[in-house]
Amino acid sequence: KLAWFLFESPNLIWCAYSYWHRNREVFDASPANTILLSLFTLHYINRCIVYTLRLSPNSQDVNLSIIMSAVSFCTVNGFLQAGYYCQYSSYPPAYHKEINFIVGTIIWLVGILINLHSDSILRQLRNTPPANVYKIPHGGLFSVTSCANFFGEIMEWAGYAIASNSLPAWAFFIWVCANLIPRAVAHHEWYLEKFDDYPKDRWAVIPFVI
Repeated sequence: KLAWFLFESPNLIWCAYSYWHRNREVFDASPANTILLSLFTLHYINRCIVYTLRLSPNSQDVNLSIIMSAVSFCTVNGFLQAGYYCQYSSYPPAYHKEINFIVGTIIWLVGILINLHSDSILRQLRNTPPANVYKIPHGGLFSVTSCANFFGEIMEWAGYAIASNSLPAWAFFIWVCANLIPRAVAHHEWYLEKFDDYPKDRWAVIPFVI
């Protein structure tokens, strides 16, 4: 729990700091700045606080090198995302009414709902006796993909990037894909090797694609 909190917390710290020291001429130029910062902040309130509190006390330890790497990334990314909306980018006043903003925000919302639901399924699975024993997840998008939680997160940041249409947002989305897709493929292959009865028609992460 402590490890997860530590490496996600820089994002929230930067959101709070950047908002507190925001350039009002930049931030107040459009509701889009507020909404986009809120999307980023809400995700990390869930990841850093809600998700962490719900982790099993018997969760596996995290290697120190992984913690330091994650902290470094989140420190840089939190600064780039929050700083962009609070200090550097003034969106047009009506940008929040643009089609890409509306579609992107809807995709983000669907993505976070998938992510939350998938996390709930995995959490219940871990707590189902025998506890802390690997089991095959079922329900929700796990019926078609091995890593529905990763798919939800990829959807979130795809929607966020579409809505923001900024270099920091697109760079973050590309990093998310580069990080989560290989992990999902590895998880999928592990499931197939571990369980003889694992559904062979499931995709690794993105249904009907990967």
